[in-house]
Amino acid sequence: MLTIFQTLDKSEKKLAEDVDMVERDLKNLKNIMEEDEKGSTTRRRKDDREI
Repeated sequence: MLTIFQTLDKSEKKLAEDVDMVERDLKNLKNIMEEDEKGSTTRRRKDDREI
């Protein structure tokens, strides 16, 4: 579970952007984890370092 706080100086627009960013990151993480469960090999970055 994650909690995203809206501080007094954060606009509704900025809060929505933050929520979208977190949702996108979580979906990417889920996809990476599901690929690993399927037995895929170690993922590599564009510069060929293992991640």
